[in-house]
Amino acid sequence: MFVFLTLLALSTNLEPILNLPLEGLGVYRPTLEHPMLAVNDNGNVVLADQNGPRLLFLDAQGNLRKTLAKKGSGPGEFQRIDMVCRTKDGLAVWDGLNRRLTLLSASGTFLSEKTFTETIRQPFMSAWNRFFFVRRDRGADLELDYFLRVQEAEGNTRDLFSGSGPSAVMMKWIPRMEFGVGRHIAAANMGTTTDMSIIDLSSGEQKTISLDLPAVAVSRKFYDDEMRAMAGTGKGPPPGMVPQPENWPTVRNISIDDQQRIWVFGWQEPATKARFLVLDRNGKILHQGLVAGDVQVVQQGYLYAVYMDKEDELYLRKYHSPLP
Repeated sequence: MFVFLTLLALSTNLEPILNLPLEGLGVYRPTLEHPMLAVNDNGNVVLADQNGPRLLFLDAQGNLRKTLAKKGSGPGEFQRIDMVCRTKDGLAVWDGLNRRLTLLSASGTFLSEKTFTETIRQPFMSAWNRFFFVRRDRGADLELDYFLRVQEAEGNTRDLFSGSGPSAVMMKWIPRMEFGVGRHIAAANMGTTTDMSIIDLSSGEQKTISLDLPAVAVSRKFYDDEMRAMAGTGKGPPPGMVPQPENWPTVRNISIDDQQRIWVFGWQEPATKARFLVLDRNGKILHQGLVAGDVQVVQQGYLYAVYMDKEDELYLRKYHSPLP
């Protein structure tokens, strides 16, 4: 009996307590490669509509309270919103077409912006106002070189990780959240390996953790749809043109909760559930379970996700955390 209860405590099949259709708000399938959600201390949600481009400000019950939609290249304007993150002072928004990082207050008031000349992938800004991104270069040998780079709040930039050669194509590290009072960052490999690194931002030391997440074999249709979505226009290459890997990347997202626990979410096709793991900072598994949707934020006892059904309809979902 004791063993049975212990197993129940370690595994959970989560069901949503909020399932808000986004079609009514005019939000349709974007690329889910970047964070679309930010949540403040009151549980209010800021949702990025990539193709609007718009920021939708929702209350904790999912009611629309405000829309910020300024298309262009001027201050506070966007051509395409590829990321929204909560920061120390409010919100950070990445515009992939303008190659620009814009900082806003929590209510959406323009604060500042910075334009980048380099090609940036996987952008993320932390609550400590550090901007993380993957930079890609082609070296003298014509092979691709990848760098996980951080720009500190004061403006200096440094590399945390690099990889080169053909295998580096599958080594796009996803920086998602700092923890330990801004001293560490968790990053996961988007390849079919199951590695996650915890990087000490002071010393640069890395600790690699092998994750117990299965690689996902996805359908040809799903792969083609994702390739078109990631192209930004929704068109992308013709179906079947890009060779399909045997398995889809293992890790979908990472989040850190208020207790500094690391939540790692696997991939799933639409309308299916993916496995998730909850780890301490040493890599010990504290909990595992199943959840439907791209969980992007774990905060104040809730999980916030974007869920896509079989008809490619999007929903904002909210789950109770299975952990206190």
